[in-house]
Amino acid sequence: MIKDSKNTGDRIFSLIIYAVLGLAVIITLYPLVLALSVSISDELTVQTKGYSLIPAKPTLETYRYIFQGGWIGRSYGVTLFVTAAGTALSLLVTAPLAYAISVKSLKYRNGIAFYCYFTMIFSAGLVPWYIVLTRYY
Repeated sequence: MIKDSKNTGDRIFSLIIYAVLGLAVIITLYPLVLALSVSISDELTVQTKGYSLIPAKPTLETYRYIFQGGWIGRSYGVTLFVTAAGTALSLLVTAPLAYAISVKSLKYRNGIAFYCYFTMIFSAGLVPWYIVLTRYY
């Protein structure tokens, strides 16, 4: 027979860890459940009574509206095309560059590698790019 080797301190620590993880799960899932609940609620009820986890007048009108327009198929088509084309173009550029940098006899190998590394570290980021796109285009 194997004896349980956990002492009281280990059990309390495990209980605290489980409580913190449970709280993190609740904090993470609450907005998702709320969004699902609002999506199946009646629009007028949401406008008058506000958001609630349990919909007062459940309806699938929102989903009917979305799927009847045919937007979902086109949206996924655009998403798949952008993903496939972006991946292919990215591989078309980065694979030869990575091979060239891996060759020890390339003359400007360290400079090219530094340029790639430097621009990865100090890229502009998404927020400034968003501001540029919305203000000037």
